[in-house]
Amino acid sequence: MKTTFESGAWVEHRPIQDMVAKDKDAVSLSVKMAIPITEDGEIDRSQGLLMSGAMQLAARNAVIARVITAWSYVAPVPYFEAQEVHDAESIDGIPIDDFNELEALIAPYLDKLRQRPNPKATTTTKSSTSSRANGARVSPTG
Repeated sequence: MKTTFESGAWVEHRPIQDMVAKDKDAVSLSVKMAIPITEDGEIDRSQGLLMSGAMQLAARNAVIARVITAWSYVAPVPYFEAQEVHDAESIDGIPIDDFNELEALIAPYLDKLRQRPNPKATTTTKSSTSSRANGARVSPTG
């Protein structure tokens, strides 16, 4: 797919329906959390453990690297290999108006790749009342 920005710059990107589990794994692997440690080797919780801006940028860059396949900029398109994003610095030179449009373009991808199962959701399973041998229905009373 090709999207052209107001400036005339363009990006080619994968359709969102083409996303697979490997893409989700790539985004997860790109985000590395630094956990502060005290001099005693304990986790330093004094400042909390929040998702830092660097972690958000890493996730965004990973989505760009997984979704964008070509663009009209001179800099190379970022790509994901060996569990990290390469050429991420190419994103830095994108004009801000184009960048804002790029962020809007990838936002649904980022949302989809960050989705987590709802642990409070109830799952129901239906037991089959049909015979596997002949497909005949079996009544619940016998």
